Amino acid sequence: MIKELRQKAFLFHLIRYNSKYVLAQRQICADVFHLNILRGVKRMFQLKWVWSRLEGFHGRYIFALCSTVLIAASQLVTSLITANIMDTVFYPLEDGGFVTQAVIDRLIFLILILVGFTLLRTSFNYCSVMTYEHVSQQVTYRLRRDLYKTMQEQDMDFYSKNRTGDLMTRLTGDMDMIRHTVCW
Repeated sequence: MIKELRQKAFLFHLIRYNSKYVLAQRQICADVFHLNILRGVKRMFQLKWVWSRLEGFHGRYIFALCSTVLIAASQLVTSLITANIMDTVFYPLEDGGFVTQAVIDRLIFLILILVGFTLLRTSFNYCSVMTYEHVSQQVTYRLRRDLYKTMQEQDMDFYSKNRTGDLMTRLTGDMDMIRHTVCW
């Protein structure tokens, strides 16, 4: 079915500029759209494959994903604290206010909160990155182990039919792509 849809997409490009085939164009466009949906399903199966390889690390990976969302949201809190410093300390001073002990205490308190929150966010980010790296390294290790075992079990005919460069690319480059996919 995919081959048929690709042929229709090719025909679409051939008859694109001819106004007689407007109805045919619409049908081919619908078929090409259907082909893109099938590609999306294929990508979903690839994500399911990666998820199945994360066996034993699902909890850690979900923790890392959730922490990524929390880190992104916590960057907004830093902006809110900075805005609070500007609104409560500096803008009243611009309007002719005086520096009082209460203003200095408020400034010190807000700066300590800002520094503390930044340290907390940075350490949480470090834990998230290390979790991603650990999970991706373990998945890569498992895949390389399984691939090496499979390569050892192949007969000589397999090696004569497949080029050495292609096999090496699969064992190195594709593994790195999977690791980067898991690692984010």
